Amino acid sequence: ETGQLLSTLGKDRSSTASFLAEFASARVGLFGSELCVKFLEAAASLGKALWNMTGAPKQLQTIAQACQNAPLIVLPSGERRRCSELADPGDAALTEVFGSSAMFPPEEYRGDLTMSVMRQAGLRRFSDPSIFLQAASEALAA
Repeated sequence: ETGQLLSTLGKDRSSTASFLAEFASARVGLFGSELCVKFLEAAASLGKALWNMTGAPKQLQTIAQACQNAPLIVLPSGERRRCSELADPGDAALTEVFGSSAMFPPEEYRGDLTMSVMRQAGLRRFSDPSIFLQAASEALAA
């Protein structure tokens, strides 16, 4: 699929990192949810080097920044969110407090590869002060 897209655009087939950095990273905030999930899965295939910001190649830095800054999570309402605006559904304390709240990424984003990238990109945890205060505020209001 990637090769076909590249040839359509008149580009040579390149590495996954090159494609993600040069083409996808700048546009991922515009993709539909299916392509965003594929972007996250492809980013996961690059391994831990993606998150080594000191000394990482520029391509990897570009991809990591896109994972952190782009609104690549598409909610069922169509609203888009960055990873840092949502909470980790794997955090047992959060799921106990919030249940299946809209604070979590949709199911299609919850695969192991996708979640590994979203966690590195800033999914919130119960140990984060802002999420703890939000949980406390909602508990008091209930």
